[in-house]
Amino acid sequence: MAMKPLSPLEGVKVLDLTRLLPGAYCTLILADLGAEVVKVEEPGRGDYLRSFPPLVHGQGSLFLLLNRNKKSLTLNLKSELGRQVFLRLCEGADVVVEGFRPGVKKRLGIDYEAVRETNERIVYCSISGYGQTGPYRNLPSHDLNIIGMAGVLGVAPKHNGVPSIPPLPLADIGGGSLMAVISILAALMSRERTGRGDFIDVSMVDGTFGFMGFHLAPYLATGEAPPDDEHILTGRWPFYAVYETADGRFITIAALEDRFWRNLCQAIGKPDLLDQQHAVSPRREETKAELEGIFRKRTMKEWLEILSKADVCSGPVYGVEEALSDPHIKTRGLISEVVQPRIGKTRHLSFPAKFSRTPVARADPPSELGQHTEEILATAGYTNLQIARMRDAGVT
Repeated sequence: MAMKPLSPLEGVKVLDLTRLLPGAYCTLILADLGAEVVKVEEPGRGDYLRSFPPLVHGQGSLFLLLNRNKKSLTLNLKSELGRQVFLRLCEGADVVVEGFRPGVKKRLGIDYEAVRETNERIVYCSISGYGQTGPYRNLPSHDLNIIGMAGVLGVAPKHNGVPSIPPLPLADIGGGSLMAVISILAALMSRERTGRGDFIDVSMVDGTFGFMGFHLAPYLATGEAPPDDEHILTGRWPFYAVYETADGRFITIAALEDRFWRNLCQAIGKPDLLDQQHAVSPRREETKAELEGIFRKRTMKEWLEILSKADVCSGPVYGVEEALSDPHIKTRGLISEVVQPRIGKTRHLSFPAKFSRTPVARADPPSELGQHTEEILATAGYTNLQIARMRDAGVT
């Protein structure tokens, strides 16, 4: 009889102390990959995202999206008994992920040093805005502050002289969540060789700064930063921009390579522009204005048909509803359904990567606050009487 294939991280146990987006998305990825993730939440309140609007039947919609496939344990970490319970749970855990400001976990007595005494194989990951060291380590921050410091806003296009804010939390997800996941998986692999865990210091500023290579490369090579209007990826160049069409819609053109620019010029009937791809001002602005006029002559659908046949890097500008209904999104299975108590079926973002042999499809609904407290504590060896006393004392 063939054995059921295991999920990639099946058997890995994660204690999640985080709140809000960076930690939640990190542990969501680990959960989707098969890890057992236990959210350790504050009694009575839990993750702030539970009440972050817009709400669906009293629950934050972003919380529902980010916390499927996780269990919920309430634990008052400020109490001595709560601290002892957490350290006991760490004995059987593989990973701890936390998002407190530096110094908080040490004051609570649950820092890496304390946890390592109970389990030297633990992989302990701290996600913070500025990291555990450095002059800004204790400053509060959100995504906007971080992309400003990392230089992202400095190279962003300006509207009325003010840098445009990207519509995605790049620092939270890229600099925080994804850097944490990559580092945790690397530490788990290293542990298989050495038998020892590790402490991982993820700074969202550092992670976001690491994405700036495209803009930093010229400066690092020459010592001179290019002028603002020379940045290729900000829509200022005709070969990499967004254009309005005859029906008031927009298309994207990303003809970075010579051959794609050549294909574009031929498709729009302007072979005379072949040598203008990297033209400097004012010819650059003239070329872009010429393309703007050409693209306004046909609808978005018409242009997409023409450009796809011509092998040009192009695409539509969709709103959320259109993106959800696109055949690509449907065919790739990027949206899945989860049955949520009190709500019914809710749609979720599926794990985006595809494995040929290893299952990653899971559909456990987000947990109610403290839903698995008794189950988790019982598994850790606590009796029903001990659990009842913890509940009465406000520890759980």
